Order: sequence, then structure tokens, then C-alpha cells
Amino acid sequence: MILRKALVSVALAGTLLGTVGTLAPAAHAAQAAPATSTVVAAPMDSCPCNPPAGGGWSYIDNYFWHDDCDAAGRRELNSGHFSEYQCTGGGVWSNYELWVR
Repeated sequence: MILRKALVSVALAGTLLGTVGTLAPAAHAAQAAPATSTVVAAPMDSCPCNPPAGGGWSYIDNYFWHDDCDAAGRRELNSGHFSEYQCTGGGVWSNYELWVR
């Protein structure tokens, strides 16, 4: 699921960059990019950004779908490893984060 969201992001970025490149080709030809410039693609949700309120929470993983996050939290709870879980974040541009304590 995470891979699907990352691939969609990369495809969208490529489409947007291609569109920008076709709008003003003369401007790009006139400005040469420095030889040392590099483009680094950062994955979506490269860090846990939405910790729940209160202390003692540990970040486990992120999930594309809320149902997957909820199911993983219930599995952890039923296994007895943790006493509580919470899925935070989520939306169009971010994944759901599983937090436990």
C-alpha cells in the first residue's frame, strides 16, 4: 500500500515536471543548471509526524488505508504486546501512522 502511494506521487511529480518543461522551453534553454545540482526524491511520510496527545506512545509503522492501520493496531492489542493503539494522520497526501503504548 505504501509503495502504491509513493509510485503515484512519483508519477504525478513526473507529469507536473513534464508540463512545466513544455510551457517554457526557451527559458530553460537560456538558464543552465549548475553541474552540482541533484534532485533527491523523499518518500511520502518519511518520518512519524502525528504523535497522539500524551506521553508514552511508540511509533510502529504507517499505512495507506485507515482500515489496515486499525487492523494492525487491533492485532497488537490482542497479542498483549500493548494496552492501547491509535491511528493518526492520514489524508490525500499522507499515510495513517500506527502508535501504541
